[in-house]
Amino acid sequence: MAGGKETPRQKMIGMMYLVLTALLAMNISKDVLNAFVQINRGLVKNSANSEERANATLGLLDSWSDKEKAAPFQAKAHEIVEKADALVKHIVEMKARVVACSEDGSSDGSSFDKYMKNNQLIDLLATENGSPLFLS
Repeated sequence: MAGGKETPRQKMIGMMYLVLTALLAMNISKDVLNAFVQINRGLVKNSANSEERANATLGLLDSWSDKEKAAPFQAKAHEIVEKADALVKHIVEMKARVVACSEDGSSDGSSFDKYMKNNQLIDLLATENGSPLFLS
């Protein structure tokens, strides 16, 4: 949303949150908001599948028989994984801060820790056996 080149997926996610914000401002029905929750859960599931495939590819690269040829690619792949993990952690923290702002009414989201567990955002809408589910 800050300009620059965005992938089609990033544009779609940005538009989804823009529409969600507009719908919340109009105080629309609960069913429409639940649809956004389902979309978010689908995106989270898609991210988990992508992460699984990326880990499998990284494992293949690590077990490549010709270590000399694989070394530069391994180093770059591990560097990218570290940066991606840091970015994901930052995004999850920002999502938790938004939840803290809306749930607690704090202006800075300082109480975001109670909406996270093991670096994952707690899904406040769903529970399984009395314990919260995780969104990301």
